Amino acid sequence: MINTNRLILLLTFLFAFACAYAQDVHYNYDRGTNFSSYKTYQWVDIPGGAVSDQLIDRDIKRAVDEQLAQKGLTRVEKNADPYIGYQAAVELEKSVDMWSTGFSGWGG
Repeated sequence: MINTNRLILLLTFLFAFACAYAQDVHYNYDRGTNFSSYKTYQWVDIPGGAVSDQLIDRDIKRAVDEQLAQKGLTRVEKNADPYIGYQAAVELEKSVDMWSTGFSGWGG
């Protein structure tokens, strides 16, 4: 018989692994670029690239802004060193609910 704590730990680990495995992030940049020479950056829109949900768009830009600020770059509205844009795709996948919330009674 499996200990309840071990079963919960195993299920938690499997859930965390499944969530981490589902993320698929790609990025691209010129590997020969000397990024230490950049002091400012500017956001640009890529046609058809940003997500349509304004909250997600804001969160993506805020996360990038925070990372670039930690590296010493300042966001400007014009005449920036590099221009930054992003493309995102969100795909829906089927999931299996192993914990039913309905109650049909015993034997039903």
